Amino acid sequence: MSNFVDSDSLTTRLYRNGVAMVRKHPANNEGFTLIEIMVVIAITGVIIGMSVPRMSAWRARLDARATARAMGDILHEARTQAIRTGDQHIVYLRVPGVGTGGDDPNGTPLWNIQGDDVDVLMSRDSNGDCLIDNAETQTVLTFGDDPGDMVFGLTNTTNKVPSDMSTATLTTGATFADPNNTATATRWILFRPDGIPVGFTGDSTSCARVGTTGSGAGGIYMTNGTDDFAPVLTALGGVRLHFFDMNANGWTN
Repeated sequence: MSNFVDSDSLTTRLYRNGVAMVRKHPANNEGFTLIEIMVVIAITGVIIGMSVPRMSAWRARLDARATARAMGDILHEARTQAIRTGDQHIVYLRVPGVGTGGDDPNGTPLWNIQGDDVDVLMSRDSNGDCLIDNAETQTVLTFGDDPGDMVFGLTNTTNKVPSDMSTATLTTGATFADPNNTATATRWILFRPDGIPVGFTGDSTSCARVGTTGSGAGGIYMTNGTDDFAPVLTALGGVRLHFFDMNANGWTN
């Protein structure tokens, strides 16, 4: 008697003496129950709920770092353009509580071409008066007005970056020293045609007193309410971005 089996997943054919005997296997029609589906959905919801805050914090830190980097880029660009054009360039900051009157020495506000407030304005000071003039080439930076956006100031520390060589006291968001009182900060910095940053006092018509080489060293301190950043300007015009490390309780190099 000869026997052999020919099988697939649902059917077994047993051949005995040339006669095929077919045996059917029950199909696997089992699926997920409603309870199982609900459990999977609940677990997925918990995982998403745990990850969203972390993703939001990660995104906020990226945005803040990008803004701080853009601030450093404006300082670098001001130096580069001063050297390229032979005209002094000035970076004005909307730092609360620093300076007098408005946002330049004559009280002219920091606006873009649409007339909206901006936080930073870089101007090609072609006539050398240290004032904002509409005809001058300008670059602006706006931090934003939403909660969690960047502002001038600090959240986690009151200490300056160790490499910040300014003599001005850090009380708000900048440490560029006033040549008339080097313990006091101003809200602007001038880049000479040779690219060297210097401080200046400024008045309603002119730069007034301009500092010497080395007077332009200082930092700009920024926070989004969670993280602190500081683009720091050296006496010769180099820029380095620092981040306050909460774990180390200090500024990164």
